[in-house]
Amino acid sequence: MAKSNLKRADAGGKPDLADLSFVGTRKPTRDNIAKRDFWTIAETGDYGVDNGIGHRAAFELVDYMKSAGDGSQFTLGDVVNSMIEKGRFGGVEVGFLQVFGELAKKAIDGRR
Repeated sequence: MAKSNLKRADAGGKPDLADLSFVGTRKPTRDNIAKRDFWTIAETGDYGVDNGIGHRAAFELVDYMKSAGDGSQFTLGDVVNSMIEKGRFGGVEVGFLQVFGELAKKAIDGRR
């Protein structure tokens, strides 16, 4: 896994969620009051390239979760919710979720 490039937002060493490359801001609407857009990645049109982009984004989130500690696990749900809102499921999304599937499988296998 690549070393994280996340900035440290406070003296406690916790990273800022806004520093994730795929998190942006948006104007809240009546239907969605969230000020953050948790999935701003654009597709390139090349499935293989997109899949790699998804992998890198997933490992970036894993690094964030390790650094941010308790409560950061809920960010994965925010990301998936933003994916659903966008209504697309291509190489980027598949690559991203594949990493979390592989991590879950390793955790399950480790408990046997």
